[in-house]
Amino acid sequence: GHGMLMCTSPGDLVLSASYARKISFEGIIVCSHRNPGWTVGLHACSDVTIDQVKVVSTRYASTDGFDIVNSNNIKMRNTFIRSCDDAIAIKGLIEGNPADCPPNEYMWFSNIQLWNDCNNAICLGAETRAKHYQHIYFKDIEVLSSYDDRDHHDALDERSVMSIVCLEGTYFCDILWENVRVNRCERLICITFKDRFWFGTTLGDQSTPGGVENISYKNVSVKTTSGSRIANEILLNGWHQAGTPTKYIRNITFDNVLVEGKLVNSLNTIKTNNTAEQKPVSGIVFK
Repeated sequence: GHGMLMCTSPGDLVLSASYARKISFEGIIVCSHRNPGWTVGLHACSDVTIDQVKVVSTRYASTDGFDIVNSNNIKMRNTFIRSCDDAIAIKGLIEGNPADCPPNEYMWFSNIQLWNDCNNAICLGAETRAKHYQHIYFKDIEVLSSYDDRDHHDALDERSVMSIVCLEGTYFCDILWENVRVNRCERLICITFKDRFWFGTTLGDQSTPGGVENISYKNVSVKTTSGSRIANEILLNGWHQAGTPTKYIRNITFDNVLVEGKLVNSLNTIKTNNTAEQKPVSGIVFK
């Protein structure tokens, strides 16, 4: 139906569903006018439809727009999200070894407008205690504006418009971003593995295996530049550290990705952490 859900006191979510099946959110406005507190969340849900929903959460910070946690068969369409943290975050937050936790899989996002003033427009992570992230598709996405951080601008290496940020070793595969139009952003794309987040306040665990494979960016464009050090950057960082499994980033396709009118068509336009001794990033394809 129509109307608004609003919360002004810190903590909790304005709207949430946990362990729910075959539900829908439609036609409402959800407003989080406080800090901190995520706005809308799904925890261990399946067969969920979000349609014609508007999310407004503009207070700095830790005010995510929409968080999806260890869930599957999620459809989001015709939705607007304005946040001061991740606009859309897909997380693994169930306790345990990632391989034993419910996956994040079979999700479709289409005809969505995003505006985030902090962190990421779309983030798969940061917490990743999930068996895997697989079969996740974004199509016809408009990013009005995406900014990294108010107090640590251009200093953080895990923030972008389209991010995969893995804090606990797990697998990401068969993920597509298609028809993504960005008006203005800082970093454009980020895939990275970390063992700590937000200056060590959130610790990760790369002792379990993982990796990223078969990720596609098709018909992606950003027309302008913010002029910052990381403006429109594409960053791919695999993981190699003694005592932990190496995490590879493989088979990444850039199909008609345009940055300020120029086609991304060579490794010179991408930053990686490859060295002469270690090459955790490989199989990059340009079309």
